[in-house]
Amino acid sequence: MNDLHEAILFFEDLPPSQREDVLERLETDPDAAKTFHQWRTIERRIAEDFHNDLPERHLLVLFALEDRGDRGLLSTQEQMALDEARGDIERAMKRHPSLSDVVDNIQDARADFDDVWEKGWSESAASKSTRSVNGPLDTDPNIDLDVAPSALDPSTGRQDRSARASSGSASRTWRRIGATALVAAMAVLVVFLWPTEPERTVITVAEGETQVVDLADGSTVRLAGATQLSFNDATNSTFDRQVTLDFGRAFFEVAEKPRPQPFIVETPTSRTTVLGTQFGVEAEEDVTDVTLASGKVKVQSISDTSREVDLAPGQQSRVEKDAAPSAPKNVNLIAELGWSGLYIFNRTPVEEIASQLENRHNISVSIAPALQGEPVTGTFEQSMAPEEILSVVATALGANLEQDESGYTLVLDDQG
Repeated sequence: MNDLHEAILFFEDLPPSQREDVLERLETDPDAAKTFHQWRTIERRIAEDFHNDLPERHLLVLFALEDRGDRGLLSTQEQMALDEARGDIERAMKRHPSLSDVVDNIQDARADFDDVWEKGWSESAASKSTRSVNGPLDTDPNIDLDVAPSALDPSTGRQDRSARASSGSASRTWRRIGATALVAAMAVLVVFLWPTEPERTVITVAEGETQVVDLADGSTVRLAGATQLSFNDATNSTFDRQVTLDFGRAFFEVAEKPRPQPFIVETPTSRTTVLGTQFGVEAEEDVTDVTLASGKVKVQSISDTSREVDLAPGQQSRVEKDAAPSAPKNVNLIAELGWSGLYIFNRTPVEEIASQLENRHNISVSIAPALQGEPVTGTFEQSMAPEEILSVVATALGANLEQDESGYTLVLDDQG
């Protein structure tokens, strides 16, 4: 294994400076970059699967202790919690065989803890046995060497019953403290043994609200609620260009990189890979619609990435749970992506743009016959004033925008 491959496998363990060095090297090695993104995706999915199958990971500590014959160390509440979760734990262990290794590690650590605890207890008892109280103590086995002289019966020299009870209670107390410390120590251990994923930023937008998110690589995402988007915390140099749309609607404007690095959007059912483009994604638990405004995207099934389709601008594909993406179909971008708060035109006839503005703003827009049918491509905020949009459209067509009491008119320069 070369050093770059090793760095990819243990990327999260590297200091920031080394991470930046790895990402710079990936920019000049497309094959390694592909491997890096695939591995990061696998890591995230494994961590998510572990969390979904066993969200209360401390229960695995209780399971490991009981399996070793230490159920007596657990409190009544812990025993009840373990009994209730036993079925989930056993199913998780069947699905994730590596959990058996975690249980083995916990049990090994338990044995080590016992050794250290017993050694410390024995050394403490041995040191106490060397003390003298008014001369050497009787070696009678009924005498507790840790009992003060006042606790001995003057007539027999033996430990009285109340002192023995107190001493036994203290011993049990110390054993319970040891058990509590053990469970706490094992809980810390399982945190280190458990698969982890990078810290993620989670953005949630309520129903009826919108939010524009600027990503570290210069890309932007327009969220239309109710929607939730998540991605790894990062700076520009460490952003892995992978985001997850957990649910809802998002319109992506992906920045192009000097050296191509894919931008990936995952939903519960689909995986969309792009370089630099504009597209919308609508995600529900069992279905995802991907609509391309410009550029090119590849749409895959999340359950089987070998099943994929390529979209051209103005096309849409649907991915249902455990199914292949549907064949691309041509759609009306204005209708399909209107929820984004944008006018998205892709070779849209100018008269159709005029109709959209008329309906939204209750105005009149006339198009000179010589301009009708002319295609326009562009993206505009729906909040923009209609004259601003028409002015840009007129410039793109080499036309003039005229305005009078009746409304707006687009005419060719030589018709002005």
